[in-house]
Amino acid sequence: MSGESFEPILFQQQGILAQEERLAVLQSSKKLHIGIPKELFSNENRVALTPSGVRSLVENGHSVVVEKDAGLKSHFTNEMYEQAGAIINSSNDEVLSHSIVLKISPPTEKELQKIKPNSTIFSALQINTLSAASLEIIQQKEIIACAYDFLKDDQEKYPILEVLEEISGLASVFLAAQFLSSVNEGKGMLFGNIYGIPSTKMCIIGTNQAALTAAKHALSLGVTVSIFDELVSGLRAISTQLSSQIQTGIYNSEAFQNSILESDVIVAASNTQNLKEIVISEDLIKHMKPGSVVIDLTLDRGGCIESIELQPKTNPYVKHGVIHYGMYNLPSNYAQTASTGINNVLVPLLIQIGIDGHMEHALRLNEGLRDSVFAYKGLVTNERVSRWFEKRYNDIRLLMY
Repeated sequence: MSGESFEPILFQQQGILAQEERLAVLQSSKKLHIGIPKELFSNENRVALTPSGVRSLVENGHSVVVEKDAGLKSHFTNEMYEQAGAIINSSNDEVLSHSIVLKISPPTEKELQKIKPNSTIFSALQINTLSAASLEIIQQKEIIACAYDFLKDDQEKYPILEVLEEISGLASVFLAAQFLSSVNEGKGMLFGNIYGIPSTKMCIIGTNQAALTAAKHALSLGVTVSIFDELVSGLRAISTQLSSQIQTGIYNSEAFQNSILESDVIVAASNTQNLKEIVISEDLIKHMKPGSVVIDLTLDRGGCIESIELQPKTNPYVKHGVIHYGMYNLPSNYAQTASTGINNVLVPLLIQIGIDGHMEHALRLNEGLRDSVFAYKGLVTNERVSRWFEKRYNDIRLLMY
């Protein structure tokens, strides 16, 4: 491969395009062997790589094996992957035997039993769904486990987390508008600024990308928006980005409680500081106006609305006269969009890992990649995960040198 060169990749919303400049594959580059298994959870519709992403990796000298039908729920067929250069394999065991495994949901105990020791796994963490037994297997096999939740880019941002938050924030506005209709036992209110009729009121909790996206689109539909967070700096930042006037405030204030009671829609978008922190009590929900809607986008981080059930049999459901909606992976409902967003972050990262030569070397060179690792060679290397599972925390930076 040392004498070959390949087209670099430009990632855009519509997929992967070639640029005119050429990317030389360095002498130290190493062929990656990547496996993409079919997701086991019935409500997981996403896939880690799109066919165009596979093509880019194959053109850069890497091999990709995709389990049969792994992309169907995202409307990527086996034929599309084959045409892109992937090998389609019907054996889940063989796909999981590759040195790099790309998943969406956290690996199950059954999957981890098939993964080889010292392999690397990329997946979402979804800390509520990762079992202690699974973490034990990861440690025993000395697997390098990387979470999309913690992966950073050169600007210290979380590219996969932010694109999924953006999808969730936009989806929450669409869902709230749907649930407020009389057909869904809602208040029978319509989003939009119709003359002579009071506008719908939405209260957003948090100031992350999901909150910003929800606020932008709700404001564009004529909704009156208020945003609350525990940090003034976050409120200042989001107010600067929104051209329209919004009310802002701090959790647990009188203004916050009044906003909850007066709002027609509550969107809980951010709960990054404390796990399992209850921001809205069930008692407060009981006093909301009947037919109001509450949507919790934070269940994968512990949830922050006390009355939201983690896995309701029906979604949405009515409790205390209020419509509740909560999902671990709302972006999975928009699988092709979400898959493309994840793909566009992973492909250049994987190409760079190949150029660096091996995973350990890439971790030394790439601080953002290093931050994504929550388990390394038998040790838990993420403080959040160590607290959740009551494991000893090990600073990965001290293990690299």
